[in-house]
Amino acid sequence: MTEKSKTNIVNYAINHIRQAGGLGTGQKQRGKFVLICSQRERFVVFSSFEQVEFHANIVDQFVSEHQLKGHYNKKGDAFYIDTEQWTVSGGGHWEWDLEAGELLLGGRSIAYGSLDLKKIASEVQQSRAFGEIQVKY
Repeated sequence: MTEKSKTNIVNYAINHIRQAGGLGTGQKQRGKFVLICSQRERFVVFSSFEQVEFHANIVDQFVSEHQLKGHYNKKGDAFYIDTEQWTVSGGGHWEWDLEAGELLLGGRSIAYGSLDLKKIASEVQQSRAFGEIQVKY
C-alpha cells in the first residue's frame, strides 16, 4: 500500500441505528471496526454489535459487497480474503455517544490484531462519516 492510498469510511452501523429508531438522548451505540486495504485504497469499516459477532463478519460483508472471494476459518471467527491484493490490517471497537458528541475508538481484534488508533481517529474525524463529532482513541 502506498502513502497516497485513499481512506474510505464505510459505516454499516448507521443504517442499523436508523432502522432501530436512531440514537436517543443519553443512548450510546457500540460496535466493531476493521481496516481493509488494497494497493490503492483503505477502508475503515464499522458495524454495530447487534450486526456482527466477530470482526470476521464485517470482513465477510465487505468482501461480498465488493464481489471478492473469501472464506472463514474452521472456528468461524476469522474471514480471509482470497486474493493478495486485499488485506485485513487490524480491527478494534467503537462507542458513539451522540449526547457528548464523541466517538471513542479502542481495543483490538483477536483475529486481525491492533491498529494505529491515532491515525484511524484522524481519518474518521476528517471524513465526517459520523457527523460533527470528536473522534478520540
